[in-house]
Amino acid sequence: MRRFAVQMAILLCLVGVLPLGVLGWSAMAAAEQTALREFERNRIVLSDLFGKVIEETTLRMTRQVDGLFALLRRNVVAPERRAQLLDEYLLQGKDMFLSLQVYETGGSGFQGSGPVAADHPLPEVWRDWPDGTLTPIELEHGRLPRAWYLRRDENFLLAAELDLVFVWGLIDGLKVGRSGRLQLIVGDILVAAGDPRRKRSLFRALPPTELEVLQRIARDGSGTMVQEGREVFVRITKDDRLQWTIIFTEDVEEAFEHLLALRSRLFWSLFLVGLVALGLGWLVSNTLFLRPVAVLLAFTSAIGRGQWRERPRVPWFNEIGQLGAALNTMTDQLEELTHRIRKGEREALLGRIASGLVHDLRKPLINIGHCLTLFNKKKLNTEERTLADILGAELCNLERFAQDLATLGTPRAPALVPVELHSFLERVLAPFRTGGCSIGLVTPPEQVVLRLDAFMVERALANLVKNAEEALQGRADGKVELRVEPVENEVLLVVEDNGPGMPLGEGEDPFSRYTSDKRRGVGLGLAIVKKIVESHGGEVTVISATGQGTCFTLRFPRS
Repeated sequence: MRRFAVQMAILLCLVGVLPLGVLGWSAMAAAEQTALREFERNRIVLSDLFGKVIEETTLRMTRQVDGLFALLRRNVVAPERRAQLLDEYLLQGKDMFLSLQVYETGGSGFQGSGPVAADHPLPEVWRDWPDGTLTPIELEHGRLPRAWYLRRDENFLLAAELDLVFVWGLIDGLKVGRSGRLQLIVGDILVAAGDPRRKRSLFRALPPTELEVLQRIARDGSGTMVQEGREVFVRITKDDRLQWTIIFTEDVEEAFEHLLALRSRLFWSLFLVGLVALGLGWLVSNTLFLRPVAVLLAFTSAIGRGQWRERPRVPWFNEIGQLGAALNTMTDQLEELTHRIRKGEREALLGRIASGLVHDLRKPLINIGHCLTLFNKKKLNTEERTLADILGAELCNLERFAQDLATLGTPRAPALVPVELHSFLERVLAPFRTGGCSIGLVTPPEQVVLRLDAFMVERALANLVKNAEEALQGRADGKVELRVEPVENEVLLVVEDNGPGMPLGEGEDPFSRYTSDKRRGVGLGLAIVKKIVESHGGEVTVISATGQGTCFTLRFPRS
């Protein structure tokens, strides 16, 4: 039974929690996908914006150089004036330029401003460097990284040394959340990084594996990779004019931090719901199944032991309750059937005993009767006559007892004939009217005719009246009344007295106890009365209480 309760609890848990868990995890997976797409979209917009800021700031400096180049190109300026212009531009753009230099075509002449030697030669790498582009960022000892922006025509080359401090400031200052940072790559060299953990790799070539992953991501513009032992989202923006690659990185775990917390809460919520479902399943199975079934099992075991008195209470309104009610009904029927079987067995046994007794008593009683007849024919004195009368009375009692036994042992079918009840009952009561108690008859004004066996019914009524008369001996106010009460389909014959009553025990049937508290008789009279009435298709009942008289009701069907 406990295994059944556990199985029911687990089943209820699975039925209640499993769909909820599947739905919750499905919703969580959908939320993660939506959050990932939203995260990528937002980070792409932000990284592109950051790249645009850096690019526009850098191009603002290059446009200043382009203006100076156009001025020098349109006007033939004397060398002294050219040096003055360079100093003025450097002064105006002191937050942009570290130095400005002009080289004659072929590198024979030179003019410059800023901390540059006057005889600075034209670097060989600049001779074929494309016009309007930046040179690679350089890092010299004791100085910040720098890059040169070059403009050239057929007469001269203008080189502007750009101050890249702003780039480092932007890269260090621009961030998203706790881990969203920018990186700047030129070629395969990491030249700037907002993430402190990446600063130790500055001005070093990226590892080939990382560079390969970045090149693959660059084809799509964004993606994920493992960097410094953690998964990061990467957005790559290339500036072909500046020859720079701006990379935005952010930890994916941070982006899903709230979803991970929600997933944890969902897990523990499902765990708690599962525990509650298990508890409820155990409680429900124990209340609705385990305990009721245990009660029914105990009840059926009691039935098997022959204990009929107990009945299971069935307060449940489900199929088990219906089963309990059906068991109660079945038990009532079994008890009644068992009672009938036992009663039939007792009556059959009594019938066999009675038949044997009647067979054994008949011949001795006949012989005693013959002897008593011969004895009475002689001349007897007073004492002998008294003894003969006593013997005659006792012989009558024995003959009546034998007749009662014969009736119980071999009952015969009644010979039904129409009988007018008033005259029939007067004839039944006539022998008792000479007694000491009052005998009354009450019949309806109209004539009542009933089909019955007059001999058998007369014997039953005489038995009841005689018992009542004997119970009233010695009472001056003793009264016995016989009433006829027609009802719808029945006729009731009621025999009532005002005697001391019958001491009936609880559940005791006075018609089958076969005992008597009288000095004479063995208590077969009521059993014979019941047999006679039932053989007519009727029923006999009794109402009696100590000191309140006795009332017998014989119900006979009209048909």
